[in-house]
Amino acid sequence: MVRMLTDRFLGQIEIGQIGRITYPAFGFDEGFVAVVVGWRESLTARRVEITLWGAG
Repeated sequence: MVRMLTDRFLGQIEIGQIGRITYPAFGFDEGFVAVVVGWRESLTARRVEITLWGAG
């Protein structure tokens, strides 16, 4: 499970969506394919926290 905080994708994330995170600094050179199992938006701060479950 991975949690990611970003300033992108506000209003675009849905539970059950499948995506890939590529983040070499954390060992995801090839990408981490996962399904969205949770999210939380802070519109005033323009941030979204995405919780992903999957296999790297």
